[in-house]
Amino acid sequence: MARPLSGTRPTGSAALKMLREEHCMSAMELAYHAGINLSTLSYLESGRSKIGNMRLDTAAHLAQALGMSMNDFLSYLGYGTDDEEGPDD
Repeated sequence: MARPLSGTRPTGSAALKMLREEHCMSAMELAYHAGINLSTLSYLESGRSKIGNMRLDTAAHLAQALGMSMNDFLSYLGYGTDDEEGPDD
């Protein structure tokens, strides 16, 4: 699994919210375009659900709705793809 990358930009839930806002989308709009429940997006953005535990299909739908590749989306959220350990390890 991926490990968060260090840096000055927010990662995880804060980065997801920032990314949505950079695309000038409300939470409702992003949830609609991604085909996910608004409550799912709300839980991810608030940190009640960990970004690292997000389902792959949810991540793929969010990336597509934001016009990003999965790799770019996960990198933006602070998750590299070459480590085998997870963020909590």
